[in-house]
Parts: sequence; structure tokens; C-alpha cells
Amino acid sequence: MADDFKYEIKIDKKILTILGPHLYGDTASIVAELISNSYDAGADNCWVTIRTGKTPEVIIEDDGSGMSPDEVNKYFLDIGYDRRDERPLTPKQRKVFGRKGIGKLAAFSLAKIIELYSLKDGKKAGCILNIDKITRNDEDPLPIRDEDIVFEPTRLSDKGTGTRIVLKSIKKNVNTTYYYLVNRIVRNFNLDDFQIHMIKDQEAPKTIKYSDLNYFDVMDTIVTVGDKHAPKREKVNENSVIGEKYKHVDRYSDLLPTEEERKTRFVRIPNKIKVLGKDDEEKEVEFSLEGWIGTIYNLRKLRGLVNKEGASKEEQSISINDNRVTIFSRNRIGEYDVLPSVQTNTVYDAYVIGEFYVDILEDDTLIDMAISNRRGYEETDQRYRALLAFLKPLVSYIAQRKAEVQRLYRTDQKEKEDLEASEEIREAFYGKTRTMSILKEKLDEDEREAVANENFQFMRAAQLARATRLILISHDNENKEYGFFILKIFELLGLDIENRIVFTSFVPTGVPQGVNIYDYLKDCFRDDLYVIFIFSRKFYDSNVCIAETGAAWATNQYYSNIVIDIDYADIDNPLDRDINGLRIAELGSLNRESMVQFIERVYACIGLEIPSRENILPAIEQAIIEFTGKLDTASFYPQRKFQGHPVCNRPGCGSIMDLELKGAELFYVCRTPECDNIIRSEIE
Repeated sequence: MADDFKYEIKIDKKILTILGPHLYGDTASIVAELISNSYDAGADNCWVTIRTGKTPEVIIEDDGSGMSPDEVNKYFLDIGYDRRDERPLTPKQRKVFGRKGIGKLAAFSLAKIIELYSLKDGKKAGCILNIDKITRNDEDPLPIRDEDIVFEPTRLSDKGTGTRIVLKSIKKNVNTTYYYLVNRIVRNFNLDDFQIHMIKDQEAPKTIKYSDLNYFDVMDTIVTVGDKHAPKREKVNENSVIGEKYKHVDRYSDLLPTEEERKTRFVRIPNKIKVLGKDDEEKEVEFSLEGWIGTIYNLRKLRGLVNKEGASKEEQSISINDNRVTIFSRNRIGEYDVLPSVQTNTVYDAYVIGEFYVDILEDDTLIDMAISNRRGYEETDQRYRALLAFLKPLVSYIAQRKAEVQRLYRTDQKEKEDLEASEEIREAFYGKTRTMSILKEKLDEDEREAVANENFQFMRAAQLARATRLILISHDNENKEYGFFILKIFELLGLDIENRIVFTSFVPTGVPQGVNIYDYLKDCFRDDLYVIFIFSRKFYDSNVCIAETGAAWATNQYYSNIVIDIDYADIDNPLDRDINGLRIAELGSLNRESMVQFIERVYACIGLEIPSRENILPAIEQAIIEFTGKLDTASFYPQRKFQGHPVCNRPGCGSIMDLELKGAELFYVCRTPECDNIIRSEIE
């Protein structure tokens, strides 16, 4: 009987206060850890129920092997228990996910109260863990009476076993994060023998399958590694997202050099590396991996991956809205995104997506390299270094292929559009204008042709002017992420950003290939252009930014001032520093009302229909979610504005000194060539 059984936590309860609430940061990671426990229990199915409302709950149920009261103490309440030492395989002979024995603490990051119910061999087990009572009063978990331990028969195994964990007193807002949670969970597990069913309130369960994420329907480049992933190349070739002539489809082994070649930027695999074993002895092991990497055609295609025809509005919210290179080990995510460590720092990083399966990262015979919350790996481990060494040249290669795809496609499209426009205008002028009918009577054939050509050029220029871009986002390169944030909001509102916006840090909205940036911007400054200035301390160090402020003033453009790390008073003439201000410092404190008014003004000034507030506010919120943690103000040392100029203190000199960066330090350097005085700056 579970009624009088004594449940004990085998750890200093004060540790729960330190570790529990802070071990995992986001709800998706917490739920994923509990799902992993279900997998390790030999479950075929796991049901995740999110109950919203005034008293939200999160419920994890599985049809695994269940636990007796003794096993609850031994396995669930023993913090730090190393599962792989004693039970490396699940009841279904699958390699277990768990290792450190602290994953169950994840629940305390989300809830203050945890209820555990389990059934095995006809024996019931159940207890309540109240983190406040456990940590403040040194209490043990409270047993649950047998008559209160009840299970839904359809959610037990054929042997009548299973477990249910109920999280109460939820500390995070699960009402607004359900679909974000689904988006993350669907990417966490790539398993054929384990199903996850998501349920919101009283809705029918939705089985989420990794196979729903058919990235290859929206990709234009791919490199596969390993024979298992070879069919994915054909899937990319066969998709209709772009013509086959533009695609780049490669096999990694074909990129490697012949034996006669000495150098290659690509790493041969498998290769030998030295790693510490579990016994702390260094050993030589074989580093190998398999997987794929490529680029998506565009971000809209990526977000629409799992939107089904005829699906409800809420179901269509289940989509992928970001690109990542994910590392799997044992068919579960080991690191959600390794791309920031290997990216090229070009605009093409935004298109890169990939998955690699590296089981050596979770090899039980080697030292554990997973960080405490199991959302990544120790970067100093030789296996992780070998992974980055493999990925860096490959990411660079795939980014270059994406650039080629865009360049060739845009060239062909421009030629096609120019031809179609020319024929349409010429046909309209020749066949449908009263002017042409009069000219036929008054002029000979050569004169009519000359007049027709002149009118054709004028009409074509007018047509192109109507199609040109309406918004310019003026920014310095160091703070381009703020521009991407603004761009994202417009994209979410349905604006055709590639044809309506000039944002030079993003290729689809940037300066055309081979065109001088100043000539291009000069052509852009028309009466209907709206300029969004993103002011930072680096802004006035950019010649292009200064030119854009002058051009906006000279041509009487509408514009808005967005400030990051300066005050409105720091905006220089000739711009009006008091006009339409908006401050973006930290996204958490962003004034939503000011942002809405800013969006409304932009649309009004460029002559487009203003979106409703009901559409603007969700777009702002989604952009905030995507960019939280990404908008860091660039490091800064002044070159023009904000720079103090001390006087050289060398006797007899007295010249002005300029601030210069030498290596990793800042120095004041005398302007007089004959004086070599250098003073280390105290600026931090």
C-alpha cells in the first residue's frame, strides 16, 4: 500500500532551492526532459496535456514500465542517480537518454508542486512534492492514498503499467506558449518507436511527428553526409520551390580531395581524436557523424512547413519559424543550435539549416560532456572541437552556394520581367492608344517607330518607379540586428519586404549585385520613400549613414528616429531630433503602444492600407520572442561623434590626440607626425 509508505529525497533539500528553479530556462526544455523520462521507462506513447485558465497545469503521462513505491525512492527521488551505470538500456532495450540523474529537477523550474502517480505489477505508488515545504520545512514528499491513484486505462501499457506526473502552481505562462511548446517539442525527438501526443485543455490529442518537418520541400541547396541521408538529395532536386538548374545538391564525399591533393578545407571523416575516458584515462577514438546541411529557399517557406491544407487557424500556428543546425545524439537533441559557433557572419546564415547525428557525444565509455541542463556540450571537449572543425568549412561552403543560387535566379528573373514588361507596354501603346492611331495618319513608318520608342521608354520608367522600394532602414552594420527586428515585424504583417524595403544588411533587400551603393541609394530617394533611422553611437562613424541623413533632409523625406544606446538629443542636425521617436533598448521594456503608432505612421506615409492593431500587436510579440537575447548593443569605441580629444601632454607639442584601437586596447595618439606620444586610454 502507498498510503503509509515513506518517500524520501536522497539529497540535501537545500540543493533543490539552488538547482531546481534555475536548472532549465524555458518550458519546452522542461517538458522535453520529462518526456525523456517516459522514453527511458520503455513507453511507446507519451501524452502531454496543457491545461490553461486560472489554475494552469502540465500533465505528462506514459505507458512505460511504471514504478513501485521502492523504485520511486530509488530512481525518481534519488537526485544524481546515474542511470547509465546501472540500467543503460530501457525495458525495450533502447539506449537510455538520462545520465546525470538531475533531469527530474527540471519540473521545479516550472512548478512549485509535483504530483507523481505510478502503477507497476498491480502496485500503486504516489506522492506529492511541494518545493516550498521540502526546502523551507525540511519535509519529505507526502504519500497519496491508493484510492486517489486512478489511471485512464487507455493510457496504460498492455501490462497495465504507466506513470503520470502533474505539475501544479505553474510559475510560467503556459496559456500563451502552447504552440511555441509544440514547435520546440516536435524538433526534440527523432524517433520511430515512440509517439508524443499533445493536448490543450479538452481538445483531441495531436500526435506530433518529426517526419512532419519535411524541410526538403523548401530547400534549394543540400550536402548529405552518410549513405542513410543520400535520398534527401533527390527530395531537394524534385521539389518545386525553385528550378533544378539553380539548385546545388552535393554528397560530402565528393567535396573531399583525391589522395594526390595536399590541402582541403573539408575534414575527412571518420578520423581519430584523443578523448578522456570515463576512467579519466586518455584514449584514441574514432570521430564520425552523419547528417545533412543546406539552405531554405526563403523564411516564409520554412515557417509554413507543417501547415496543412484545411487546417484550423490554431493548427496553422504550429510551424517552424527559425533556422538552426541541430545536433542529435541517440536520436534526441543534444544541442538545439550549433550554428552561432560556426556561422559565416554573412546574411546567408539566415537560410542555413541542418541536422547531424553524433552518437560519440553521448558515448557511455567516455567522460560525460553534456552541460548540467543537457541543452548543449562542453566546448572544451575534444569531440566538440572536432565537430566544429568539421562544420565550419561546410557552413561556409553551403552559404556560398546559396549566394550563387540567389545571384543566378535573380539575374534570370530580372531578364524575364524586363522582357515581359517591355512586350506588355509596347503592345498597349501600339494597339490601344488613340495617339498611335493619329500618328498612323500623320507620320511615316520611321517617324511612328521613333515616337513609339520614346513613349515606350517613358511608360516603362513610370512602371518601374511604381514598383520601386518604399522604405529604407538606415543603420550601421554593427547594430544590424535591430534592423532585422524591424524587418521581421513588417514581414509578419505581410509586407513584401524584398520589393518594398531597402535594408542593405540582408541580400534580398540589399543593393543589387554590381551596383554602387551610393548610386543605388541616390535613385531610391524619391518623394514617397520613408526612412527609418536606427541611431546608435556607431551610426555617425558610417559614411553611408551620414549620407542618408543628409539625403533625407535635402529631399524632404518622411522619416522616424529609433534610438538604441543614445538619447534623442544626440541626433545631429539637419534631422529633427524631436520627430516621431521610438526607443528600443531592451525588448522586455519595449513600449508596445509607441511601436504600434510607429508602424501605423509608416504605412500611412507610404500609402498602403494600415494593418489593424489586432494584427500589429501579435506581430510585435512574435518578433520580440524571436529576437530576445539577440539584440546586444555592439561594442563601441568612438571615431567621430562622442569622441573626446585630449591635448598632447608632451612638452612643446600641445597637438590634438585621436583615439585608436591597437590590438585589443585603446590608445590616444598624437596627430603630429613628428611626435610619437601614445597614451593608453582608460575607457572600458
